[in-house]
Amino acid sequence: MKVSTTRLVLLAVSIGCYVQLGLSLQVPTKWNLCMQSRLLARRNGTTLVAPKAERTHMIDLTNITAVDRDTLWAVANDVTWASSSEKEAGSIEGRVLQYNTGLLLHSTDGGQTWKKRLVVPGSFLSCIRFTPENAGYVTGDRGLVLGSKDGGRNWVKQTTPTTGTLWDIQFVGPHLGWILGSDGKIIHTEDGGAHWTLQTVTAREEVLFLSFGDKANGWALGGKGNAYQSIDGGKTWRARGPDLFALPANWGATTVQPRGVTFLNAKTGFVAANFLAKDGTFSFGVILKTTDGGKNWVSELMPLGIRIAIAEFISQNETWIVPEGGDSRDLLHTRDAGSSWSSVPLPRRGDARRLCIIDSQNGWFINHTDTFSSDEIFQTQDAGKSWGSLKVSDRILPE
Repeated sequence: MKVSTTRLVLLAVSIGCYVQLGLSLQVPTKWNLCMQSRLLARRNGTTLVAPKAERTHMIDLTNITAVDRDTLWAVANDVTWASSSEKEAGSIEGRVLQYNTGLLLHSTDGGQTWKKRLVVPGSFLSCIRFTPENAGYVTGDRGLVLGSKDGGRNWVKQTTPTTGTLWDIQFVGPHLGWILGSDGKIIHTEDGGAHWTLQTVTAREEVLFLSFGDKANGWALGGKGNAYQSIDGGKTWRARGPDLFALPANWGATTVQPRGVTFLNAKTGFVAANFLAKDGTFSFGVILKTTDGGKNWVSELMPLGIRIAIAEFISQNETWIVPEGGDSRDLLHTRDAGSSWSSVPLPRRGDARRLCIIDSQNGWFINHTDTFSSDEIFQTQDAGKSWGSLKVSDRILPE
């Protein structure tokens, strides 16, 4: 796996994370899939100009999760645009981004207001999840895992066997879980994080996505388009890419771009991917579905050749899709397993980072609209018919 390490105030181009003096950050390339716009010097053909102020603070949201329609948690990072030499690495229009502090934010009113529950200086926070049993987990760089047993009131740092960035949390029950790391390895616990052990999927490629349907059955997707299956809780894995992504011969040679895997249980699972012709003649998004634990798969092409950036599978029949490309103002939504899709307009353009849909009516997603501005959260309470914008940085209550 290729991991870029940045020091001092260099810009971490892979994900939009930034390091300050004396810190080192390992950056997983998976974040290229959803978070690349923060670091682009050009957007929509127009050169972006950094703020003229000497220092400009902003809140960079990385993940959000909902316990119910009112109770939200988010992890974010306080970053600063600071003056620099034009020749300094990572400089854009004489500014560099400095990575400052990780923030754990909590809302009890559906995102209208937020409180800082944890401030973690010198750390990048990447992901947060809660189990149905109210156990919570937060991940970050340098092997950071924070655990809570009481719904987030108290958090304890856990010891992990890795120094890489951890960024995808999967738990089956309050004690049995897996976390995917930037070094291509998985850390696994059977006791709620009291002890973590390493698991390895493959040495052939970086593992980008992971999902377990129960305590034994798991699936992983690699950056080169291969799928891997485990039936023993991640102890061993076998490659399933060639048969899983088999295409008709007349489609020609293609490159597979995995975009996500979700298993609702041991039998029912989904894989989202894009197929790109190597000769450039076509590209399209595909959703693969299995109802027998991966023995057989059926494919559903996305309409109009749309490619997938993010896929959120709510049930066997309901799916939300963020199309690839930051200029899109629409989400795609199906309630009939892809037989028909509806276009869901958004208030304004941007790049969605994380979808969080908890039921048929309520959902949120992190939206990034400007390289030099704090991120916002879009919220719907009517199945996407309308969306409200919540600028989190303006809604954090004073301590």
